[in-house]
Amino acid sequence: MVDGVSKLSKVKFQGNERHIESLRKFFVAIAKDARVVTLKLCDRWHNLETLLYLPEAKRQRIARESILIHAQLASRLGIGKLSTILKDLAFPFAYPEEYEKTREVLEGAMNLASKVIEKMYRDMLPLATENLGYSPVVDKRIKGVYSSYKKLVRKDWDISQLSDLVALRVIVKSPEECYRMLGIIHGKWQPVPGRLKDYIAIPKPNGYRSLHTTVMSGSGLSVEIQVRTREMHDFDEYGIASHHSYKARQAGEVRESFAWISQLGSLKDQKLTPDEYINILRSDFFEDRIFALTPLGDVIDLPVGATALDFAYAVHSDIGDSAQGARINGKFCALSTPVPSEAVVEVVVSSRNKPSEKWLEWAHTAGARTKIKKRLSTAR
Repeated sequence: MVDGVSKLSKVKFQGNERHIESLRKFFVAIAKDARVVTLKLCDRWHNLETLLYLPEAKRQRIARESILIHAQLASRLGIGKLSTILKDLAFPFAYPEEYEKTREVLEGAMNLASKVIEKMYRDMLPLATENLGYSPVVDKRIKGVYSSYKKLVRKDWDISQLSDLVALRVIVKSPEECYRMLGIIHGKWQPVPGRLKDYIAIPKPNGYRSLHTTVMSGSGLSVEIQVRTREMHDFDEYGIASHHSYKARQAGEVRESFAWISQLGSLKDQKLTPDEYINILRSDFFEDRIFALTPLGDVIDLPVGATALDFAYAVHSDIGDSAQGARINGKFCALSTPVPSEAVVEVVVSSRNKPSEKWLEWAHTAGARTKIKKRLSTAR
């Protein structure tokens, strides 16, 4: 495990052969024993706490690496707590101007949100206790500064669009009680239409499970409330490092949500240049993620910006090669159409269809482009 960690310590993510080879070996080590990455991420956390004492150029490089690689790894492994810590420690050094702007925007809004959430918190516990017959755990969650920044950018810096700056979390004993508690919450506070997310019925690709609802607080501010069991909560906090995940692995249960770790390891078998290897890592593994569903309900994990063509190749190479179009939420779309998160996508295939050079422009993921190039080369 320590050997695996030391491999990544030598990586500077600058694209030369030696560093890329270290990176390949590290991901092979992860595929064999995921505890390796947990050690490395905690090592990086420790490094970030003393970043202030390094030269400025080195500070920025380490901080940006931490956001682009280490925090994304933590997120994909479901270690949400550690991902947030790494991003928030690195953010002021990686992007100082953006950090200051975000901090200023958040300051006033956070004061109001904290007062509102405190009142709802005081109302929630007796309400839940009365209806469930016991006192569940009720706590408050503050959104990370870097996550707030990313969302503010998407919302054109409109702070009123962030309903989850401060959220309430209710931890109950069973999945059935999650849904019961959801009904209790909606009986007390008016839900915002279209803002209910059921990640228990359809977990996120990294294994995350919870109910999310957004309600009107009564003071003009909408507030997100999450409902989950203790096991779901532990998995959200610690992911593949959680006790429940460890027990599942010991029992021989393979979590589909971590199948991508094996895919990382298998990249060593492909004849890729250093630039191709880094591009695949960034576009296919470390970008912000969405997930879409096949008509049968299978979850396909993709980076933000992925198209219907990327979806087709993610399902199977043969489906990608013969793709003609796709129905996204029932509407027929071109293969170049970006896939929205949580959409149901049905790939329309034709035996007469074959990849063309144009497809390389339509594919967002490096993995899909690699498969298209391979098919084009064999057709020549």
